[in-house]
Amino acid sequence: MADQPIDSGAGRCRDDTRRRENLEQLEREVNLLHEKICRGIGDPKRILILYELSRCPLRVNELAEALNMPQPTVSRHLKVLRERSLVLAERDGTSVVYSLADPRIIQALDLMCEVLKTILRREAELARFSALEEADLD
Repeated sequence: MADQPIDSGAGRCRDDTRRRENLEQLEREVNLLHEKICRGIGDPKRILILYELSRCPLRVNELAEALNMPQPTVSRHLKVLRERSLVLAERDGTSVVYSLADPRIIQALDLMCEVLKTILRREAELARFSALEEADLD
C-alpha cells in the first residue's frame, strides 16, 4: 500500500480550474454574442432587412419600399444593425447605401430556419401521435 501514490486530488483540481476558466471564457463569448448578434436580430423587421440586403446594397428609401415599411422604421432598425456591426453604411453623394457587414449572418439565419422547421415537424408529429392515442382511448 505504501508503494501506491496517494491521490491528493491535485490533478482533478487543475482540471476543475481549467474547466472553470473555459466556462468563464465561454460565458464572455456568449454574452458578447447575445449583445452583438442576438439583440441585433431580435426584431423580425431587422431580419427582413438583413435578408433584403443579402440581395444587394440598398438605400433606406429602397429598403422601405421593398419591405413595405415606413422609412423612419427602417432607419431606426438600420441604426441598431449598424451599432452591432451587422450592416455597413457607405455614403454615396447625399444618400447612404447599406450592405451586409458579413454575409455569413444570412447562413446563420438560414441554419436557424432549418432548426425551426425540424422543431415544428417534430411538434406536429407529436401532436398527431397524441391525437391518435386520444382517439384510441375513446
